[in-house]
Amino acid sequence: YRGYVIKEYFSHYFMHMSDITVDLAKNDIKIHSTSSEPWRVTLVDTGQVSNGGFCVLHPFLFFFGSGGEVSWSNANDPTTIMDSARVTASKIVYGIATRGGTASPAGLFWSLDSVIRVTNVGTTEPEFNFDTISSQSSILSSKSVIEYDGIYYWAAVDRFLVYNGTVSELENS
Repeated sequence: YRGYVIKEYFSHYFMHMSDITVDLAKNDIKIHSTSSEPWRVTLVDTGQVSNGGFCVLHPFLFFFGSGGEVSWSNANDPTTIMDSARVTASKIVYGIATRGGTASPAGLFWSLDSVIRVTNVGTTEPEFNFDTISSQSSILSSKSVIEYDGIYYWAAVDRFLVYNGTVSELENS
């Protein structure tokens, strides 16, 4: 349902951003002036692959979900899945791009019980490495992660946590 609505929105975007005259008797639409962004939008029906969500680690699109599996697209082609890896035994609920430096693209994934870092370790071809930063973590909601100046904060089930290279508990003062 939501994919259909989004596709309808973008397929009619040009008309929504234009001044038009509709002649119902002649079944005709005349476009007078337009104003639209220079966007190129790709909408991909991922089916079962994205039963959890997705995030962009430019130029790749990463899909994650309930089985602890992460899949990623070919560079600049979100319609073709390049590879996948099972990175945890529990559901992944959130993913975000991070500054990776020489290991770009890079990102973090939060599962129900861990935080997983993904980095590009390939030299000529992309090759992704997943390592568990903390297996003593939790996350209250996929909307609880906040990034500020490269540091990530989130609400866990029973405390607040922070990631600045390592995961630690925020003191309650």
